Amino acid sequence: MPRTTNVPVLTTSGRWAAHFVRGLAAATAVLALGLASTAPAAAEAVPPDAPTTLRLSTDACGAELVSYSFRHDTLLVSARFSHPSDAPLKGHFELVDPVDGDVVRSDGGASEGHSGFWLDYLPRSAELTDGRWILRAWASLMEDPSVVGPALECTIDLAVLPALPKIAPVFGEPAVYMSGAAGGVGVAGAFHFSDIGDGQAELFEYGFGATAAESQASLTSIPIGPTATAPFVPAASGEMVLSVRSVGPDGQRSGFALHTFRVADQAVATPSPVTVQDVEDSVAEDGQVPVAVTLTKQAVTPVGHYTVRRGDVVLAETDVDAWTETVQLPVAALAAGLNPIQVDFRTYTGGPVATTEVVACKDSCAFTGGEVTLRQAQGAQLYAWAQDFSPQGSPRTYQWLRDGQPIQGATHELYTTAPWDEGRSITVAVTAHRARFADGVVTSRPYVVPDTADPSVSYSLAYRDGGVSGSASNGATAGDLASPRPAEGLTVATTQGRYDGSSYVGTGLNVDAYVQKLGWLPTQVGGSVYAGTDGQGLRLEAIRLTANDSDDSSLGGFYDVYYRVHVSGLGWLGWAKNGEPAGTIGYASAVEGLQVRLVSKREPAPAGSGLAAFYDKSVQSKLQVSAHVQSFGWQAPVIGGQTAGTTGLAKRVEALRFGLAPGVSGGIEAQAHVQTYGWMPYVGTGGVVGTEGEAKRVEAFRIRLTGQLAEQYDVYYRTHAEKFGWLGWAKNDEPSGTAGFAYRLEAVQVMLVPKGDPAPSGTGTAYHQQ
Repeated sequence: MPRTTNVPVLTTSGRWAAHFVRGLAAATAVLALGLASTAPAAAEAVPPDAPTTLRLSTDACGAELVSYSFRHDTLLVSARFSHPSDAPLKGHFELVDPVDGDVVRSDGGASEGHSGFWLDYLPRSAELTDGRWILRAWASLMEDPSVVGPALECTIDLAVLPALPKIAPVFGEPAVYMSGAAGGVGVAGAFHFSDIGDGQAELFEYGFGATAAESQASLTSIPIGPTATAPFVPAASGEMVLSVRSVGPDGQRSGFALHTFRVADQAVATPSPVTVQDVEDSVAEDGQVPVAVTLTKQAVTPVGHYTVRRGDVVLAETDVDAWTETVQLPVAALAAGLNPIQVDFRTYTGGPVATTEVVACKDSCAFTGGEVTLRQAQGAQLYAWAQDFSPQGSPRTYQWLRDGQPIQGATHELYTTAPWDEGRSITVAVTAHRARFADGVVTSRPYVVPDTADPSVSYSLAYRDGGVSGSASNGATAGDLASPRPAEGLTVATTQGRYDGSSYVGTGLNVDAYVQKLGWLPTQVGGSVYAGTDGQGLRLEAIRLTANDSDDSSLGGFYDVYYRVHVSGLGWLGWAKNGEPAGTIGYASAVEGLQVRLVSKREPAPAGSGLAAFYDKSVQSKLQVSAHVQSFGWQAPVIGGQTAGTTGLAKRVEALRFGLAPGVSGGIEAQAHVQTYGWMPYVGTGGVVGTEGEAKRVEAFRIRLTGQLAEQYDVYYRTHAEKFGWLGWAKNDEPSGTAGFAYRLEAVQVMLVPKGDPAPSGTGTAYHQQ
């Protein structure tokens, strides 16, 4: 049945027309996917725009005739498609015979996506011949392929040159000249040439030389055929180049295909062309045992023929079309257990034979041999050297062990020892796997990891009024807190940085400083670095420290960097780590003291002060907290992070009030556990949480955020309780304080923490109940 299409065509001269393609048989219509007649699109469906550009390789295809020499395996075409609303589209390309309208190549609508520049590869074939062709491109809606846009087309004058030939070194010759060093002076080899079978070529022309130019200076012709080979006997060692091209019946020539190889100085043995691996039998009881036969990638091209035999009995034969072929062996021809078999490989029909002796398992086989030794690789790395498993070439898996226990995630040939491995016994278990074989397991002798010098960090502060604090290291305090002085900068250095199995050497820590008026300054990278200002009299208000490297063999891979600052008006803040900010912003408070520690990732964090490591006034000022205290009544509100209530006066808090700054979107709700009453109902933003005028103590409370505030922040809070002092931090509606002890709540601290930011330091219990 003739095929027609209702795709309107926009020629490159800008004229619209209704273009109808006729004269295709039904089979050709199936080949040109996506072009069959379609029902009219729904009225609301907007078709794609016409393509704005059309290119053939790198050449623009426009109003003028384009001449193009097709010399490769595929024809690269591209166009730019669009839709008024950027709807998902399918791009289509086709080549059309201008005489009868037959479509000889179509992409089938494979390009999918939104508006943009798409390309496709149209393969060469015997149908694609020299002459005049129409190249056409258009788009359809991906959701409704029947809605198509107008096509853009151009005319091309195509010269189809012969395709590049394929080259394969011939196995079975005295030497096989692959990519590496092979053969030797006077050791003969050969190369086989093949084409893609499109009928465009009649001859091969080839030449050898030390360079590409030399190899193409003098060429020898041989006819195309299944036995087309070029003999090669090297007269000298060193790098050689083989150049070969195809020649068409009218003298058209393809480009050159090149193969570079090296003639060895001394004779080199020819490697086996194939390996054989038993594979799982997916079809049981079919009387066949599958094996995978893999051709070495140094064969350059996967061509040839396999004959698999057991002595004189041929078990299977197959042509080589891929690097690995699965071959079925008849069960009846195999003995129980392991069977010695031979694989004969011919690069081409009638060519020399290269035989490989292998084994195949019929059923219930066992590995023999197998040994694994540990070798020192680079730095702290250990390498598992496994060998002597028989059959060879079987897949292996690895599991490293510490004192006989599996190390989680250590399942590769290499293992990097860590500081916590010091003094421990490290071994590796290697397991060989193969279909129809029981696993073969061998374990190495133990390696005891030697002790390593610990990394060290030192630091000091530079003061606003001149002078420098004494240097401190490994958690000691830099800065004189008995006579505090505001700092304007800090120096940090690591004596070691990168773990190499015997010490840490290398790049150390990166330092960021937040300075009055200037904000965060550029990062100071690695080694011994100074961050801050010099002689400008500006406060250092916050810092960040990170390991310069954090891979498996670096300081940051094994240690967390903890640091905290002593701030005017607040004292010691909590510990920050690994790039978290420490200090304040917006409080006009200077750093007065500094402590830095490197803590193994297997060790707990240092004990904190209970305060957060970092306070940003722009965040905390969103929240207002006030306390109604015994004898004093309502105190002035404080912002987030500050203390509401009293400590050291033995005064009970009788009520709390939680408010938000003007313009803050969202709300805050709180609930109090009160003497005599227990847990009272929740109260909203600004309400009294507790009692007034009843002399009742608040014992515990909880807070939760609502609306947009809850989406952006977590709320943390803690209680100073009678007999206990400051408790740990609670979060997001968890209870804080005591119940059942008749202990008064004396003070609270509440703070907002942006989602994803670290919690305040201190891991004590937030709530005690009896």
